Amino acid sequence: RFAAITSASLLAACMVAPMASFAETGDVGELTQPTTYTITINNTVAGHTYEAYQIFAGTLSTDEKTLSNVNWGSGIDSSREEALLEEIGKINGFAECTDAASVAAKLSEKNDDTTARAFANAVSKYLSTSPTASTSEHVDTTEDDEDIANGYLITGDGVTAGYYLIKDQDNSQNKENGAYTSFILKVVKNEETDVKTGLPSVVKKVQENTNVDDYNENGETRSDYNDVADYSIGDDVPFALYGTMPGNISSYTTYKYIFHDTLSDGLAYNNNVKVTIGSQEVGSDYYTATIDGNKLDISFSDVLALKDKDGANIEITKSSIIRVDYTAKLNENAKIGLPGNPNEVYLEYSNNPNVDGGGNVGTTTKDQVIVFTYGIDITKVDQADKSKTLTDAIFLLYNSDKTKSAKIDNGKFAGWVEGDAGDQLTGSPITIVGLDDGTYYMKEIKAPDGYNLPTGENAYFEVLVNAETVNNQSWAGTPSEALKSLAADDDDDWDVDVEITNTQGSTLPSTGGIGTTVFYLGGGAMVAVAGIYLISKKRMKNTQE
Repeated sequence: RFAAITSASLLAACMVAPMASFAETGDVGELTQPTTYTITINNTVAGHTYEAYQIFAGTLSTDEKTLSNVNWGSGIDSSREEALLEEIGKINGFAECTDAASVAAKLSEKNDDTTARAFANAVSKYLSTSPTASTSEHVDTTEDDEDIANGYLITGDGVTAGYYLIKDQDNSQNKENGAYTSFILKVVKNEETDVKTGLPSVVKKVQENTNVDDYNENGETRSDYNDVADYSIGDDVPFALYGTMPGNISSYTTYKYIFHDTLSDGLAYNNNVKVTIGSQEVGSDYYTATIDGNKLDISFSDVLALKDKDGANIEITKSSIIRVDYTAKLNENAKIGLPGNPNEVYLEYSNNPNVDGGGNVGTTTKDQVIVFTYGIDITKVDQADKSKTLTDAIFLLYNSDKTKSAKIDNGKFAGWVEGDAGDQLTGSPITIVGLDDGTYYMKEIKAPDGYNLPTGENAYFEVLVNAETVNNQSWAGTPSEALKSLAADDDDDWDVDVEITNTQGSTLPSTGGIGTTVFYLGGGAMVAVAGIYLISKKRMKNTQE
C-alpha cells in the first residue's frame, strides 16, 4: 500500500538470515564500517516533507550486496517488537517469525509484491516517534549539483545501510492537490528514486451540436467534446467528466473517489448519469449520483471494488479512466451572450495509502466549460422611409429548413412545433432570446395596415446567428476569451439586429377628388356629343324637307 513501492526482489535482495550462513557460501567480502548516504527523491511538486524511517539495519559487505547481522532499524519502535511481530505474523507464511532476521529471511524467500506491500503496511504502524532523517527542502538542479534533479534530498548521520520506509510527514498533505506517498527503498549507497504520483486528475467537456467549418487546434470539428459550446433554450446539453487514477493506485486497499459537479443557474440536470470505464459500464449499485439543486455528486466508496452492469469485475490500474456522461437542459435562466453559462467539476479522492480505509482525502483543482446562447432583434420599417417603424406586422419564427415554427414565452425561445403552430409575434422591435448559433427565418403572415404582404418565398426573411467562439480543449475560465463576437450585433447585447422592410400598397382615390372630376368631365363630354348628334340629325331632316 505504498505510493512508489519497489518490487519485492529489491526489498528482499539484501535481506538475509544470520551472518553464519554467508560464511558457508564463501561470497562475502570484508565487512565495512557504517557509512552514511544520501537519498534523492525526484519530485517536481513542491510542498512535501519526506521522512525516512530505517526498517532494517545491519552490516554491509564490501561488494554492497549483502546485509548481515540484520536487526530492526532506528525507524522501528523496538519497545513494541512483540506487537509488531504479531502484526507481521498475520501475513501469509510469517507466523513463525521471531525477530528482525527471521522476518528478513522470510521476505527474501517470498519475493513478491503482495507480501512486500503487506509487510510495509504492518511496519508502518510501529514506527519510531521521530524519523531517522527528513527534509522539507525542495532542491532545484544547478550546475553545482548536477546529480540532484528537481526534488528532495534526505541526508544525515543516521542514513546508514539498510531498508527504509520513506513517507510524507503526517498532516502535511491535507490541501488541494495534496497526496501522501510512501515507499520502501534499499540504501547501500547514495540512492536516487522517482516518486509515483499520488494525484488523480479530472477534466470536464461539453459537446457542440453544430457542425460548421470551424476547427480547434487539434483539427477537431465543433461537434466534438471540448470546452465551449452554444445551444438554444430547451436543448439537452451533453457533458462528459473524465477522472484518472493516481500512479500509486496499487498501494491502496480501498480508494474513495467523488466527482463534485456544479452547473450555472441556466442549466438543469437531467437524471441520466452513465458511468463507464473503458468498454465496461459500471453497475448502478457501485456508485451514487446525488442531485441537489445545481450540484451533482457522483460518489464511489471504493473504485477498487467496482463491477459492471453484468456483475463482472472491473480491473482498476493507474491507466484507468472513469467517464461520467449526463445531459443538462438549458433553461430560461440562461445568460444571453456574455458572461455565458460556465460550469465546473473537481475531484475528492483518497490521498493516503498509509491509513486503513482510504484515510485522508484530497481535492483537485477545478476544471471548467462554458455554454452560450444568443438572441435576435427584428425591426419592421417602411421601405421608402426606414426611419418609420411599423409595429403591427405579425411574424412566425422558423427553423433552418422552415418545417417548424417557434414557441415563445415572454420573449424567450421555448421550443419548436410542427408547421405554423408556433406563437405569433408582433411589435417592433421583436426580441427573441435563447437561440443557438445557426440560420433561422422570420415569416411575415400579416402586413401592417396599408402595406403589401410578401408572398411565397419572399415572405421568409433569413436571420443568421453567427457567433465566433473559440472551441478548444484548454479554456482558462475567462468568458470573453471563449466568445469573441456575434455577427450583426451592433449594441453588444448579444442580439443579432435584423431590419425587415415593407412597401406600401397602391393608394385608392378619395371621394370628391380627381376621380369624380374625371367622371363628371367624361359625362359632360358624352352629353355634348349627344347634343351634336341631335343637332346634326335635325339639320339633315330640314334639308330633306
